[in-house]
Amino acid sequence: PRLSPPNSSAASEWYKGQDPDNPTLKEAMLSKDAAEYTEAMGIEVAALEKNGTWTPALRSSLPHEANVLPGTWALKLKRYPDGRVRKYKARYCVRGDKQIKGVDYHETYAPVVAWTTVRMMMVMAATLNLKTTQIDFSNAFVQADLQESVYIELPTRFRSPTGSEGDYVLKLNKSLYGLCQAPKSWFDKLSAELH
Repeated sequence: PRLSPPNSSAASEWYKGQDPDNPTLKEAMLSKDAAEYTEAMGIEVAALEKNGTWTPALRSSLPHEANVLPGTWALKLKRYPDGRVRKYKARYCVRGDKQIKGVDYHETYAPVVAWTTVRMMMVMAATLNLKTTQIDFSNAFVQADLQESVYIELPTRFRSPTGSEGDYVLKLNKSLYGLCQAPKSWFDKLSAELH
């Protein structure tokens, strides 16, 4: 999919009462920062495509029981502590609340750690003069393969390979933020790699 042209009628004012650092897609496209958010969305889609996250599929070729999920853009303006703009971030998320158990997903359980446990381990490491290591995985959930057949709509403001609206959907090959099974898929991948 290719990014569609930005809306030429964009205004430059925020809706009153909204958080300008966490805009909705509509707010972002009506703001003075529309070009920066559009670029961030392009970067996100390029990264997802480079990772093999999805494969375009003709809507007419889907199984009868297929549930095509909508998606949403999560946009964020990241700032330095002094308030200066650091980065415009866009993440494409699946509307997991529209998933159907037994069709789009099966298991969802993934273990989590309580912050009290993390704090206790850090205190123990400091007290016992132990070394600690931290890892931050970029787009962690997207690195995990998906076991189920999950289909999503094209991201808003993107076109299908032919430019025909509505002809194509995306079949997910990898997990994506918002999926019910995304945390479990990532935990399974991480567990397998750490053993």
